[in-house]
Amino acid sequence: MIHKRLMGCCLIAGLIACSQNGDVSVSIVKHAKDNEYHIHLKEIKDSVSIKLSDIISDFEILPLETNDECLLSRGMYYISKEYILVQKYKHGILQFDRKGKFIRTLVQQGQGPTEYSRASWTIDEEKQILYLSDYSKENYFLQFDLHSGTYLGDLMKAIPVRNDYIELTDQGELIVVPVGRFVNYCESYYLYWQDTEGKLLAGIAAPDDLFLRHAFFSGFGSLGRYQKVDDDTIYTVHNQELIPFVTMDFGVDVPDSKDQEGYQWIGLEYETPSWLAFSSRIISKIEVNGNSSFTSTNMSLHALDKKNGKAYHRKDLFLCPTHHSLNNYQDQYAEFQQNGIFYYAYQAIDLIEQAEIALADLDFAEPYRSKLEEVLKTISENDNPYLLIGQIK
Repeated sequence: MIHKRLMGCCLIAGLIACSQNGDVSVSIVKHAKDNEYHIHLKEIKDSVSIKLSDIISDFEILPLETNDECLLSRGMYYISKEYILVQKYKHGILQFDRKGKFIRTLVQQGQGPTEYSRASWTIDEEKQILYLSDYSKENYFLQFDLHSGTYLGDLMKAIPVRNDYIELTDQGELIVVPVGRFVNYCESYYLYWQDTEGKLLAGIAAPDDLFLRHAFFSGFGSLGRYQKVDDDTIYTVHNQELIPFVTMDFGVDVPDSKDQEGYQWIGLEYETPSWLAFSSRIISKIEVNGNSSFTSTNMSLHALDKKNGKAYHRKDLFLCPTHHSLNNYQDQYAEFQQNGIFYYAYQAIDLIEQAEIALADLDFAEPYRSKLEEVLKTISENDNPYLLIGQIK
């Protein structure tokens, strides 16, 4: 899962037309499995605004049950076909059914053998198992049955690593991505695959002196995308290889990350069959009162139209059915999930405000108008969050 931030704005009726003129900003190399895009930042001339309803369909607005056992403010969500899981800050992972009814606290946050202090987790929807990697447990994963809520025992890590990110492949294998200061536990791999019996299947070798400030993995269909924070490239993971997918030419000299003076970075925000949304920035080292810190400069938003191979400067992604726009995607309240589901989690008080603004617009169309009118009949400011859920086109 890649997790994501929203900003208020106006409702847009459709995808804003873009000029097809201007200099060529993308060169494409064809691969058997995927294209490789080379983007020249200074040659991007046109802008695009993407309407969310053009890439998401079948919206529903779902309230989560509110009671003393499951009160929520913020959290990280996962929407499966049968369940909704919410990682509640300083509490644990709560489980709801797909109608929003609270079932149980599936995993407690804590220091116990079946608890977590800081976690990355993924779900096998076929087997209905949650796999969880805890910061404090370097030798094994936790695994829980989603139907019964029972702990299924320890799943040994093929390689001991404390700070990691995990995902599940379509083949039911775990991908483990070591990150941060504890990468020395697994410094010979950018990422590795293991089965659910603890057997190492494969890995992508990394330099022995590798230091990862952070790394991310996200699934897209049968492919995976991999990125490092200090890199100008997003990679496709295919056949245990890292294949460049999108590379940005910033057109300027940037600091050398090996010298810890700064770095250039492009960050994947979301991907659909038609669009890739990403940001670019240059991170530079500065001195403030004798202390060193890093600051982001030249930050900009972009979109790549994968159908015509053209890159654009990106404006807001407008979130229908309310006057809310999805702009900076690095936030826990919205996500384009690998299973084809999109969600946005509204605080009840925010949804009331946005719904009233939307309904005051005479151009606000069905079926969203009726759905919001029904929500306003029963919603309370103190309710648990409401989820806007849709299918990615």
